[in-house]
Amino acid sequence: MRKRFVSILLSVIIALSMIPLFTVFAADYNAEAKSVSHLSTPVLSSAYVNNAGTVIKWNKVKGAAKYRVFYKAGSSWKRIADTSSTSYTWSAAKTGTKYTFTVRCLSGDGRTYVSGFDSAGKTVTCLPAPKVSSISNTASGVQLKWSKVSGAEKYRVFRKTAGKAWSDIGTTTAVSFTDKNVKSGTAYSYTVRCISSNGKIYTSGFDAAGKKITFLSAPVTSSVYVNNAGAVIKWNKVNGAAKYRVFYKTGNGSYVKLTDTTSTSYTWSGAKIGNKYTFTVRCLSSDGKNCTSAYNQGKEITVLSMPEISSIRAINSGTQINWSKVSGAEKYKVFRKAGNGAWSIIGTTASTSFTDTSAAKGTEYVYTVRCVNKDGKIYTSGYFETGMKFTALATPKISSLSAASNGVKIGWSSIAKAEKYEVFRKTGSGGWASLTTTNTTSFLDTTARSGNKYSYTVRCISADCRTYTSGYDTDGKSISFVAAPKLSSVSATSTGIQISWGKVSGAEKYRVFRKIPNGNWTTIGNTAYTNFTDIQAKKGTTYTYTVRCINNSGNSYTSAYDTVGKSATSVSSPVIKNDMVRVAESQLGYAGGQKIWKWAGYDRRVPWCNLFITWCANELGYYQSGRIPLYQAPKDTAKWFKSKGLFKNPNYIPKAGDLIFFALYGETTPYHIGLVEKYENGTVYTIEGNSDDVVKRRSYAHDNYRIYGYATPDYGHN
Repeated sequence: MRKRFVSILLSVIIALSMIPLFTVFAADYNAEAKSVSHLSTPVLSSAYVNNAGTVIKWNKVKGAAKYRVFYKAGSSWKRIADTSSTSYTWSAAKTGTKYTFTVRCLSGDGRTYVSGFDSAGKTVTCLPAPKVSSISNTASGVQLKWSKVSGAEKYRVFRKTAGKAWSDIGTTTAVSFTDKNVKSGTAYSYTVRCISSNGKIYTSGFDAAGKKITFLSAPVTSSVYVNNAGAVIKWNKVNGAAKYRVFYKTGNGSYVKLTDTTSTSYTWSGAKIGNKYTFTVRCLSSDGKNCTSAYNQGKEITVLSMPEISSIRAINSGTQINWSKVSGAEKYKVFRKAGNGAWSIIGTTASTSFTDTSAAKGTEYVYTVRCVNKDGKIYTSGYFETGMKFTALATPKISSLSAASNGVKIGWSSIAKAEKYEVFRKTGSGGWASLTTTNTTSFLDTTARSGNKYSYTVRCISADCRTYTSGYDTDGKSISFVAAPKLSSVSATSTGIQISWGKVSGAEKYRVFRKIPNGNWTTIGNTAYTNFTDIQAKKGTTYTYTVRCINNSGNSYTSAYDTVGKSATSVSSPVIKNDMVRVAESQLGYAGGQKIWKWAGYDRRVPWCNLFITWCANELGYYQSGRIPLYQAPKDTAKWFKSKGLFKNPNYIPKAGDLIFFALYGETTPYHIGLVEKYENGTVYTIEGNSDDVVKRRSYAHDNYRIYGYATPDYGHN
């Protein structure tokens, strides 16, 4: 009885002694214990898997003596370990399990939490390391394959060479990867690691040994062709290769070994005419027992017979060489040599004739022909080395082609011993048509119609016009003919002298010129219309006018002009400066600015308020005469006028045609520009481009703080 009592008493004492320990374990299990939260909550920086286990890292918390690491795989936190470090590697994590980790600051005695914890934590799924199942050399690089890891989202592939560390070479969702960035003759090791879908968290370890392979690139067959000795196969030297094995197949058959060699070329004299062969090459071990590389697709060739030249003669475009058709031939390459010189290629064609347009007059040439494939890069036959002789003739070259006032004028170089010349023309993509024969070296085509694109060429012909004695430039020289504008009327009006002309087909714009008696032609304006009013004409002065076509940018003439022109005497006084206002008014409401900035040479949208001013000036010839510059930024235009002494401060009373500049409060450079339309009763009225992306009228009090100053262009009629 006494023994039983003692036993019961001992059991009670042991049970009572376990109560505090159980309480602490339960508290750890539930992430709850006696807490004094006066330190910052540790912030987990990462949680990932390596070969040692799952690694958890967090920031160092100032004042923390220790940290307690927790995990949960379900709903409850469980204690892993206490540590004074800021990282912990947990080797007990089970593969295939998803874990969430958190950390809490702990007192030195481990009994009190002195911080809170991140309830969300960092989550990672622990996966087994992928196993590389195969590794092989392919034509494009080293290919490795591995077994699929259940739960893996992505894989990261690593590579190293002897004595080097692993380096990341790619990420994939597949279970294979081809390393294309490899060098032949180099030994590589490869391994694979699981990674999260965002590529930031490793979810497995890796095979530290990896799998090794020495990469030998597949020999690249650089050329396969036929010469007089047989079929020639050439390939690149492969670093690390001991030997090479050459293979061939006939038609759609299987590859057959042709030969082994240490060279990088082979000539096969046994190839038969008419057969289609495919050749490829593999690297071979020194004992010849094992192929040590993959092989490329191979190069095909059909061995053909030599073309035989049947005739050589002068035709419309030069020296024509004709030969018999070779069965199976896709194209032919034509060769020429002079005297004892070397053969040179002069052309490639799919036809059985070729015209040598570059043959020099009076020079004897020898010609031969060889079959090539359709891209002209592979010879598919040999050639007759003796060839056939012929003396070539010179071809007239057009030296000048221009629009005249009444047609297109053609000029060409004189050809020694030429008796006559025949001039040809074609319209667009049409055929050549004869225009005339002449014994001169120029011709005026008065039948050309404005707006058409013409090409011209010239050919030597005998005196009786029966025999062509030269070739001709088959491409010719081209011109888009624009006729000279014809003035329909020049008359004095109350606002100036009005000039009108007929619309010219193909014209983009027109430039108007005038001169006084015995004077020179001067530009007075550009326009897209077929009329123009010279508002600068001085009363009582007689002027002569003419018009010439120009391109849209105004930097090139596209037609000739009437050198005589038409005259009129002005009956009104010139309008001072309001010409710029008139042009600007004509653009009111225009939006977008595309024609403005494209005219200025920009291929994309830019702020166009300054460009609008220069565009208006260009319409009147003020840009061409250097009275208004071309800048995109208003500050540059202001600087230019300041350098000319033509800039006024904001107190200046502006006049129509002056330029007005605006600046933000406190700024020393202008950001916007407009044209002064008028000044009335303390108000400045303007026309501005790019005002809300539109040409608009605006008005400002003369003392408006935004007015930076004014430019007073010298329009030449003050």
